[in-house]
Amino acid sequence: MAVSPLTESSMVSFYIISNGVEIQNTIEISAIEIEQNTNAQHKAFITVNDGHQNHDKFEVTDSKTFQLDNLIEIKLGYDSKVTRVFKGLISSRFISGDTTGNLHLNIICNTRTSTNVLKKPIEQDWNKAPVLKLTFGKDVMNYELLIHEDNSNQIEGFVSFVGFANTNVNDTLQLEGFGNTFSSTYIISKVIHHVADGDWITTAFITGKIQ
Repeated sequence: MAVSPLTESSMVSFYIISNGVEIQNTIEISAIEIEQNTNAQHKAFITVNDGHQNHDKFEVTDSKTFQLDNLIEIKLGYDSKVTRVFKGLISSRFISGDTTGNLHLNIICNTRTSTNVLKKPIEQDWNKAPVLKLTFGKDVMNYELLIHEDNSNQIEGFVSFVGFANTNVNDTLQLEGFGNTFSSTYIISKVIHHVADGDWITTAFITGKIQ
């Protein structure tokens, strides 16, 4: 049954697990971004605050928590009720700084296996029942919907809404209140979850047809 993402929204919770161990709560996570794609090569980006240049230390960077090839799991949800939205290996990492002198460790993960073999692409299934119902003026934060000139029956675009873990590539969602042209059922081709400053926003890239 399609639901509004507002039914689950409350205080954002997230857990990051590295090689089977939940990271210490003393590690300050600045941002998390998870990208799900139809080619099944999902990615995750984690930004960690790793001190200040005055201290001349890189405690998290030098620890074993975010080393290359570590297996990372990320769970998102509300009020400590979470769902796993990513599992993959650390493929690269880099450090950066800004004018305030803050130090950052940036971690990039993807779903490549240790042998560099990609998972098989996910086939689109238009027959799935919608997992989400998004209503104009109620639970849609940002949106853009485009009708292509070369194919007047196809609509592409994106919608953003409060974080909803059960938004996955190849799921379908229903848009209501967007007028006769754009109110329809769409298939999800890409999902981005972004967590920062206590907020969690999910963006679904969608494809549909004019009814």
